[in-house]
Parts: sequence; structure tokens; C-alpha cells
Amino acid sequence: MPGLVLLATGGMEVGVGPLTTLAIALCFVGSFFFSGTETAYFSLQKVDQEWFSRARGAGRQVVWLLDRRAALITTILLGNETVNIALSATCAGLVSSWFPSMPWLNVILLTPVLVLISEITPKILAYRYRRSWARLAAWPLSVFYWLVLPFRIVLSLIVSAIASLLGAERDVPQGMHPEELMVLVDSGAATGALDPLERDIIEAVFEFDGMTVERLMTPRPDVFAIPLNTGWEALLEQTRAAGHSRIPITGSTQDDIVGVLLLKDLLRFRDEPFAGPRQLRSLLLPPIFVPTSKHADEMLEEFLERRFHMAFVVDEHGTLVGLVTLDDLLHELLGEEDDTDDSDIARLRPDALTVKASIDVADFAEETGIDLPEGDYHTLGGFVFHELGRLPRKGDTVAVHGHRFVVAKMEGRRIAEVIVRSPMVGQEAV
Repeated sequence: MPGLVLLATGGMEVGVGPLTTLAIALCFVGSFFFSGTETAYFSLQKVDQEWFSRARGAGRQVVWLLDRRAALITTILLGNETVNIALSATCAGLVSSWFPSMPWLNVILLTPVLVLISEITPKILAYRYRRSWARLAAWPLSVFYWLVLPFRIVLSLIVSAIASLLGAERDVPQGMHPEELMVLVDSGAATGALDPLERDIIEAVFEFDGMTVERLMTPRPDVFAIPLNTGWEALLEQTRAAGHSRIPITGSTQDDIVGVLLLKDLLRFRDEPFAGPRQLRSLLLPPIFVPTSKHADEMLEEFLERRFHMAFVVDEHGTLVGLVTLDDLLHELLGEEDDTDDSDIARLRPDALTVKASIDVADFAEETGIDLPEGDYHTLGGFVFHELGRLPRKGDTVAVHGHRFVVAKMEGRRIAEVIVRSPMVGQEAV
């Protein structure tokens, strides 16, 4: 052990003189600096980085260093380890000179001092004053960054080789997992840092990210469309009654979407003779078709990039199943949440609910706790129609897994309202 100490200190015993005292002090200062700088730089949040990006001088240098994170952490670790090793070697030489038979005193005496002065204290201060610390450290750290460039290059090559052998990625992905962020959101709401509305908006963003257009679309039976061969007067009357600025136009069948009519384009011709379907077709925008599996966030991005507001949803067979609009997505993401209990579900009696047939089956299951069998349908009305296997009539009943679904109201050939009877609804639904 004494031999190793002498080797670490150049083979000479170390006495306490001005140079030794200065060396120990500089090592402590260096360790304090590098330990705190590591905490300060790597605890900076995005808002801090944006603040530095608008600053000048040292603030810009902070951003420059943060843009080179891998090199930055290597630089800081090189500095920290160098001064700690130098400090340990110097102190070991002193202990060996004073207590030749007890070299282990170096570990006992130096460890708590290093932990307190070079780890705990600088990290607490740097975390609390991270902006100030990062700015003050920017230029000294930048000088050291270039001084150790050759060593950093060698270390980088070694690390890359080891990472390749282990099949690991060198770059650590930035950012947080959604689950981690939601923990912070819940914590912020519990402590009052976030108000309930802010928390709901953040949760809505995460829920929106996992949704598909199938969940948000208007089902095909509820899509308002006008046939291409509609006369001028009827066309004006129907568009006026619909109150929509964009209207699907169909061809030979309701599923044959030939285009989208903008109401403003139609009104330009109100004082001119109407030339029939040919003129109407010339006004149409081409329809956009998307699969049911398309994610809502991707659809929103496409809406905004391509500047259209309406898309037609088709299943794997190319059959039209619904319509999704920009308003649907924005309402889900930012708008007030629908009071599903008031608009779609109402209590009839303790064991029965009145439910709008247009409610999405996923929403129905979420509100009532009743899971419907999987099938080629998207709404409660579609489920009842699927189970009946024929055109429904008022009073028709479908029984599935102990639940009874009664057709309560018809609108033409479509189911408008269903009564759900089940002991479960008295406990699960509102």
C-alpha cells in the first residue's frame, strides 16, 4: 500500500507546504466546480434552454454546450475525475508521510470531506441556482472543453467500440415517457401548481394521441350528404337547412362520395342559371379517404398541412364507414367535454337507460360498463341492427349476455333511440 501511494505521488513523500496546500485547495475547488456544473447543466428544463437562447454572451455559450451533450458530459467527467484523483493522490501522500503504518486513514478522512464539499453541497446549490451556475460556468467550461479535446476523442472512440460490441446505442434518447410526465402532472395538480382545467387539457392531449379517427368520426348513417343530381332550389334549401360550410356530394349511392362542396363556392352562382350536375361537379373538391386505423394526431397534422377540413373514413374493404372533420378533432382536443349523460344517456328507471343509437360503442362501454361483442359496427344502433339481421322496427328486442336492448324510437329506417335494460346499469352507469 505505501508503495502504491508513493507511485501515485511521483515516488516522493509529500510534505505540507504552500504548494501542497494550494494544490489541495485547487483540487477541492475544481471538484466543487465540475460536480455542480454537471447538475446545473443537466437539470436545465426546456424553458431554461429557451431563456438562454434569447440571451447573449455566456447565455449563448450555454446553448452551444447543451447542443453537444455527449461531448459536454465527457468533458465534465474528465475534469471531475482528474481533480478527484489528484486530490486523493496528494492526500494519500500526506497520510503516508504522517502515518506510515495507517494508510487507510486517507479513505476514512477524505471520503466524508469529498462527499460533503465536492458532491452534496455543490449539487444542491447548482440545482437551486441552475441558470446562474450554468451561465457563470459557461466560459471556464468551454476553455476546458477544448483543452481536453484529444482525450475526449480517444474516449469517444473507445466508448463507441464498446457500445458496438454490446449492440447498444450510444445516444440516449431525450425527453420523458408519457407515464413519467403524467406522474408530474398529477403531482402538480395535487400541490396546486396546476389547476384542474390545465390538468384536464394535458390529459386530453395524451388521450387524443392514442385515438384513431374511427373513435371520433360521425358514423355513415348520420353523415349529411346531397346527391349530385339535386335541383337548384332543393340544393339551396338543403344546404341552408344543414348549416354546414362543407357538404359531401354523393353519386349513384349514399356511399359513392364524388366530392365536397364549399358553400361559399355555391353561393357565387346563386344569381346565374344553374347548369345541373355538370356545373355542380365543377365546384367540388376531391374527396380525401383515410383508413379507420389512422391516428387522430396524424389526421390533425394532415388537416393542417394540406389545408382541408374533411376526410371520409373507410374500412379495410374500402367501404365508407364515417366522416371525420377538423372540427371533430379540435373539439376532442381542446373543446369542452360533452356531457354524455345528458346528451346520449338518460336514466329511465333504476334498471334501465335510454340511450341514443348514435353513441359510439366504446363510449357506451365506458359510460355503462357493458362491453358489446366485437362486430362490423361502430354505434349502439349498428350493434342492434347487426344482431337483428333485418330492418328494425320499434319494439324489437336483442338480448346479449343478460342485457336487453329494445328499439325505442325509429327515424325512417334508422334506429334513433334504444332502451337498455340490465341490473348492471343501476350500478355502473350514471
